[in-house]
Amino acid sequence: MPRDKTRDLRKMNRRNFLSKLSAMGISGATLQYMTKDALAEVTDDPTDEIPRLQSMRRKYPDWQERDFPEKLEREPVYYTIQRDDWVRVESARDAASRVGKFIDERIDDPSEIRVGVTTIVDGQHSKKAVKVKVKTESVSRVRERLPASINGEVGSGQHKEVRENIPVVVDEDRAEKLHDCRHNDNNSYYNEDYGHVPGGAQVEACTSGAPAWDYDREEVVMLTAAHCVGAGEGTDTEYHGETMNQPENGSLMGESDKVSHESDNYEDVATINPELSSEPVPSYKLAGWGGGEDEPIWGIIGWDCIKDMEDGNAPYDQMYKQGETTGRCSGPVDYTNLPDYSNGHQEFNTDAWAEGGDSGGPNFVMEDDHVLIAGITKAGLQGGANYTAADAVEYIEDIFNLSI
Repeated sequence: MPRDKTRDLRKMNRRNFLSKLSAMGISGATLQYMTKDALAEVTDDPTDEIPRLQSMRRKYPDWQERDFPEKLEREPVYYTIQRDDWVRVESARDAASRVGKFIDERIDDPSEIRVGVTTIVDGQHSKKAVKVKVKTESVSRVRERLPASINGEVGSGQHKEVRENIPVVVDEDRAEKLHDCRHNDNNSYYNEDYGHVPGGAQVEACTSGAPAWDYDREEVVMLTAAHCVGAGEGTDTEYHGETMNQPENGSLMGESDKVSHESDNYEDVATINPELSSEPVPSYKLAGWGGGEDEPIWGIIGWDCIKDMEDGNAPYDQMYKQGETTGRCSGPVDYTNLPDYSNGHQEFNTDAWAEGGDSGGPNFVMEDDHVLIAGITKAGLQGGANYTAADAVEYIEDIFNLSI
């Protein structure tokens, strides 16, 4: 009978328990909530099956029946991936970090360059690659200054592993138009006057993202994109004060509050502080057709899970996006950025179609009859191509002190 390798871990005090898991390479987000009992439930050998944080979801099943929920308890849900898959994903991210250092050393102005991880096809096989997206610099010039491949490593001590010759792909910052959304005659969706404003509804000329509990304000706010509240690049404030209506030219919803709009390469997010003395106020559901509400929002998926979606090893294979211009559609995650090279900022791209007006809307996965929020749309049409770029909610919750 195989030995339960979690048994020795369960005998350790918490500090040594977490230190041992960290040496194995388990992510900080997973370790933040991991207990000995939780580890034993998901795997009996964490050196072979790596635990990952799948989601943070509502603890009580009847929470969605409350009209206007306040602070709602969440609990972590974990999954595992095989060590070989984990090494492939995380060694590529380590390789991307090394490429980021090359860029800082060899490129005069690296501010318009993004570094992340993608999957490419080489003959009959797919492999991980470092993806360097270039905006203003010449692609050929950047390519000349970077290695064609690079090594990446994961873990430490006896758990250290190295993957050699991970390709470095330098390309223009654009995407191919692959997954078209449905369109109606007016190219306008979710533009009814909602009583309780759900995620994915028209707000001004953009889209609402998801409701969240603001621990600083001690009330529910609504997420959207910073440029949707008129905040230009370089805006970083605790109070913004732009009047926001739902729908555009409709009822007063509230005022823009917290805003962080660093640049196109970093976050583009804001909260709307609702006018609680009148309708409309936020709802923990997504917008449905004709002014109604659809699926309940059950929580968020973690950054680990989004990274594994790009690699095809997550519990979900499709990322949905909802916006007032193009409606709802889905596509695979095809790029995740490198937070270490972006001041901690977490961003992902999908090949689902998005256009102007979809900004601020939710990116999410479907699970049974509810949704888990993954990110907030910040960009779509760019350089003649359509895709969806989103800021990950795990990061947004951290910088704004929120809980979806």
